[in-house]
Amino acid sequence: MIELYNLQVKMGRGKTSNVMKRLSTMRYELAMDMNPTPKILSLEETTIRNGILCNDGMCEYCRKTKASGSKGDHFYPMVGDRYPTEYCNDEWNCIPACVTCNSSKGGKNWKTWFESNNKSNPMTYLPEDEKAVILAKFTRYDREMQKYCQRKKVDRAHFDRLMEIIRQAFAKVDDGVKVIEMPIAAPSVFVL
Repeated sequence: MIELYNLQVKMGRGKTSNVMKRLSTMRYELAMDMNPTPKILSLEETTIRNGILCNDGMCEYCRKTKASGSKGDHFYPMVGDRYPTEYCNDEWNCIPACVTCNSSKGGKNWKTWFESNNKSNPMTYLPEDEKAVILAKFTRYDREMQKYCQRKKVDRAHFDRLMEIIRQAFAKVDDGVKVIEMPIAAPSVFVL
């Protein structure tokens, strides 16, 4: 259910956003709301994941800074090219990261970011031996993640219809309407 209250949008996760935000922000919020509840990792998955990641409270990317208190960086972005990707908020897709690396990486996948010249990308300043270790770690992690990460597929036409409802709601708010309720079902298809 999406509800607009006094120029605010309350999305399904209970998060309230200002309606004056760009539609691209609303597109991202809708994509996030279409995510399934993350699964609990099996003992086997936990053992594999913990065998690859350091899990010492430091950023897994740069290994120089303490990871932020949030869940971490999305190894693969959840939204790309204005549509939800197949990747979710699954624990496999969340990597402990510092604020600098998380912000620098943004909506890129790990490979694209590592190949970029962004000055906050650790591949631009770490010694070659450390780069090789980190690259090998994430190549292995990616291989394992592809086996276990929970995924979803979202029908783009369905997503576009939902965005059209949101655009219409924006127009009604612009016309002075203060409260709009729009029941929206956002089914996802899971691929395990």
